Amino acid sequence: MAKIPTKEELEDFALNFDKNIEQPLVRAGYDSCNIFDILNIKRQELKHSDFLAFLFDENKSGEIGKHFLRRFLIASAQKNKIPNVDVFDILYSTIKDVNVHREFSIENGRIDLLIDFEIINKKHPQKVVIAIENKIDSEQHDDQLNRYKTFLTTSEKYKYYNQQIKLYLTTDGSDSGNSEWASIDYELILDTLNEISTVVEKADNSIKILVDDYKKIIRSEFMNETEAKEKALEIYQNNREILDFIFECRPDWVKETSKILFNLIKAQTGFIPVTEKKRQIVEITENKGVRYLMFKPLKWIDNYPNHYFLIDVSNLSCEFRMNSTQKQPDTPTYYLFDDQTEKEIEELQKYALSNREQIETDCRVAINKMFEPNGIIQQWVDSLKSRGENM
Repeated sequence: MAKIPTKEELEDFALNFDKNIEQPLVRAGYDSCNIFDILNIKRQELKHSDFLAFLFDENKSGEIGKHFLRRFLIASAQKNKIPNVDVFDILYSTIKDVNVHREFSIENGRIDLLIDFEIINKKHPQKVVIAIENKIDSEQHDDQLNRYKTFLTTSEKYKYYNQQIKLYLTTDGSDSGNSEWASIDYELILDTLNEISTVVEKADNSIKILVDDYKKIIRSEFMNETEAKEKALEIYQNNREILDFIFECRPDWVKETSKILFNLIKAQTGFIPVTEKKRQIVEITENKGVRYLMFKPLKWIDNYPNHYFLIDVSNLSCEFRMNSTQKQPDTPTYYLFDDQTEKEIEELQKYALSNREQIETDCRVAINKMFEPNGIIQQWVDSLKSRGENM
């Protein structure tokens, strides 16, 4: 636990913030006016996907969109030698009817970015769809790449497309672990933006500033530009006690929400939260939250020690499990909020940090729905009964 500074030390830190912290960082290359820094979204996967969608969509970014999509497709094809993608065709053909989708919903999942369009040339007009799975500080899960591939190959719309290009975007070009998905990195995004710099220069000034800020964030966050980071480390070492105290005082969305959910589950008749041992009730104190909440009916405690329900507080999802690692395949993941998207989860996070009453109300409605007579909990119990288990 960080040492608690005196009131005078905190006042001195605040009064001299510009001189001791902001100005040295700016001199070292940190841009205090960068919009992505100001909004604290420089490593938020969702926001990067949102901005990429903006860049691809000519209805929003104008001429930038037309050129960015073309150059991005060429760069991705050259880097990965994507089969049947003719770079010459892309370079000199017309690209039309571009549709850019964010969080494209499919059964049991959402594709981060889905872009479909036509390439018109004299030889063979083509319909193309690009699926992009974007990972920054997270990893793929639940066999999502295979599920997305299956969707593309079976979709009534996309199964007839000439080209289905599947790209796995990470900060360092990590291998997707799936031969169907070509790996690309954010350096390719930066190179593509640099290639169309003359187009960006002609854009509206507000868009030009956004693109410039975005390039700076890619360089500083994903390409290890070190001068500003070294200066930040020096500043931290010189102000360690106060900064540690400030960081400890930051509100924690998972911690706050887990306490709310814990109390709501505990109030359900006949159910208790449990620990990893599945037998002991777990208490969440004022200073402790958890990411995973496990609970089960009281009557399962002795007869079914390995059966339990699990809520992942970070994405507000619930699963039925029969041990600590295996989700039951016939009980798909249930989301506490119908058709919730990652954007909606971010909104809930804001509620938890700024409006506890609102998130508590939302969670109460969601939990009550789960536990109602025909709710998902009863459905899962009935599923077990149908397999011959005496529940």
